[in-house]
Amino acid sequence: YFPNKLHQQLINSPFVLLGLEQRFDVIALIDGGGISGQAGAMRHGISRALNEIDRDANRAELKKAGFL
Repeated sequence: YFPNKLHQQLINSPFVLLGLEQRFDVIALIDGGGISGQAGAMRHGISRALNEIDRDANRAELKKAGFL
């Protein structure tokens, strides 16, 4: 859905930050806004989900990076 490499990097950045590449499959429904806004919303949603999985290990890094 996101053919632009910049948007793909934006979406994958929470996984890269936490060293969790290739460990999760993401299914998302995003409505409204432009493509850049949707990519940002998806990054935020992924970050929130990763935070819920393990707050003690993930929250500080995600917060410091500005993803939460």
